[in-house]
Amino acid sequence: PRSTASLTNDFADSANNFALKAKRKTLGAPDIFAALEDMEFEEFIPKLKDYLEDVIIVFKKEQKGKKEAAADKKRKKEASRPDDQDEKEVEEEDDVDENLDDLSAKENSIEDVELKESSGDDDE
Repeated sequence: PRSTASLTNDFADSANNFALKAKRKTLGAPDIFAALEDMEFEEFIPKLKDYLEDVIIVFKKEQKGKKEAAADKKRKKEASRPDDQDEKEVEEEDDVDENLDDLSAKENSIEDVELKESSGDDDE
């Protein structure tokens, strides 16, 4: 157990040194592979690279699925908005029609009054 902890610490220190040399604080895959090579464990590198590629493929598929789900949700949300917008436009058109009807009625009553006044003038 003690030797495993020691080996793990040595490995982490080596990988960390490679990251620091590259002026980075976060360890990356290249740092891990360089540490494996430095500690003469190169035989593990090909299998680890294959595994990493598989993990990356799965991760990208998951991210793509999440992005597609978010885009679908956004499309559905936007698709529901125009319906609401159409209803508002119909209501506004109805209001405009009512206002025009009211205006027409007022104009007609004004014309009626004018006609009555003018016909009343002719009677005198």
